[in-house]
Amino acid sequence: MPQLLNPDAEYPFIRDALEFLRDKEVLPHSEYTRLSRTQKLRVIGSSAIQTALQASRLKALVIQSVKEGESESQFRARIRDHVDVMRSEANTILRTNTKQAYVAGQSKTIEKPAIKAAFPYAMFVATHDARTRDLHDELDGFVVEVGTPEYHVLQAARRDWNCRCALISLTAKQCERRVIKTYADLPASIVAKYGSLVA
Repeated sequence: MPQLLNPDAEYPFIRDALEFLRDKEVLPHSEYTRLSRTQKLRVIGSSAIQTALQASRLKALVIQSVKEGESESQFRARIRDHVDVMRSEANTILRTNTKQAYVAGQSKTIEKPAIKAAFPYAMFVATHDARTRDLHDELDGFVVEVGTPEYHVLQAARRDWNCRCALISLTAKQCERRVIKTYADLPASIVAKYGSLVA
């Protein structure tokens, strides 16, 4: 039987996600711990990393793990001999960086003109459990046009620390009975937290 998929092939979505990770700065403990939580989202680091060399090694391990689609337990096994971190911290490192890469890759894909023409809208979907932020619950079901300022605020919310929410692409037909929101419709609390993070 012929092989249908090349195991070394990368979908554009994944390629863009990995490129995002490669562009992230890495910091050792002394610099990383001085950052705010928002600033930490822009780098790869850990309170357990003592040197720039260890930080660079962690970055390479994160990239390889994301490329191979590893679970949290597989990632912990991968870094065990290189980085001494608690289980919870290892999970957060992988989860946060994977999510950010996913968001970056998805954004680059759905903002391409051909994709945007077919799916011009996006809907924010919150994760419904006790760990979901109240602010993200407020955004649940919020439908916006791709590429608008309000769309970028939703993307900023999804990049937040340990966020597990999603953004779903929608066609114009799927939005016929939905209310399309604008920046003015965003709750003030959302704008205050995420508006400044929009490039």
